[in-house]
Amino acid sequence: MNTTIKVLSFTALLLVTPEANAAQLMLREQATRHGSIIRLGDVADISAATSVEVETLTSTPLLPAPAPGTVQYLTVARLRDLLVARGIEVDQLTIKGSLLVEIGEALPPVESTSTVVKPPMPQVDGELLVEQAIDQVLQHASTIGRWRVDIQLSQSQRKQLESLGSDITAHPMQPLRSGRIRFQIRDTNGTSSELTVVADITKIQSVVVTKHSIARGQLVRAVDVEIREREGNLPSGTVADLQLAVGKVALRSFKPDEVVQQNYLRAPWQVRRGETVNAYVRTGNITVRTRAIAKQNGAMGDLIAVETLADKQRLDVTVSGPSEVTVYATGGRVTDYATLERRDTLRR
Repeated sequence: MNTTIKVLSFTALLLVTPEANAAQLMLREQATRHGSIIRLGDVADISAATSVEVETLTSTPLLPAPAPGTVQYLTVARLRDLLVARGIEVDQLTIKGSLLVEIGEALPPVESTSTVVKPPMPQVDGELLVEQAIDQVLQHASTIGRWRVDIQLSQSQRKQLESLGSDITAHPMQPLRSGRIRFQIRDTNGTSSELTVVADITKIQSVVVTKHSIARGQLVRAVDVEIREREGNLPSGTVADLQLAVGKVALRSFKPDEVVQQNYLRAPWQVRRGETVNAYVRTGNITVRTRAIAKQNGAMGDLIAVETLADKQRLDVTVSGPSEVTVYATGGRVTDYATLERRDTLRR
């Protein structure tokens, strides 16, 4: 229970902490188990703005420790998923260091005069290393959504990868999108040797999806839509925020489970064509009010035309509320309305 409270408290801190003060995780290449639970402090060196943040992150539980005599590997993508499950805002963290953490059992203490023989490091899956290198590129290239990376290496590619070592970087040879993308894999030492691989990458985004049918002209309600994850390349203008859909009017009908696009929504009309509206002319601290007929439909903030009832003047005005429009007069234009009755002229 105490751990849960700490995690929730730290999450609240992250929401108000400037990005410049975001906590940083420096992942180690190897970590040892000291108990039944692997915690974040076991796999990473942590720095943060306050000691409370460091303590909270350090004690965050991640996963059960491996069985005695065995090892397991923790990838950056897996670490992100574990932190999200613990309520940590990973977008507020900077994760650096090793792309793959080997977690094993702590070695027993030995006499200082004895020679410590390290067990040979288990062979790391080359495809996993390449996927992690590509994942780093994708995470830096896009702050929206996440990616799934699939790699299949031939035997010759595996041998070539061994010559590069485990400290590698990936460089895209095509624009990043869902599909088959070529990458150049290089070692960080800057040698001329490199490997070209083809990766199947899939973008996974949270988008607004309809829960049931929505008729054309219907107002979109909160119960009509929800956030779901979708894979692949989505149309431009896809809505990712419920607030950008709820309260809008559907310009066409939607089927259930359909991704909502911004160009098929509009704001509700505040003024309708043929309606009599209050038209306010403002200049400085003087406001002149008159009545006018709307010549067009208009949502909040739209520029529309109206015609005054008194003298049939045509004005370009901005919709400022239900049955209300406003025009801001500049220079001497306010004198054009001096014939209005005194009761319609207000001073602030």
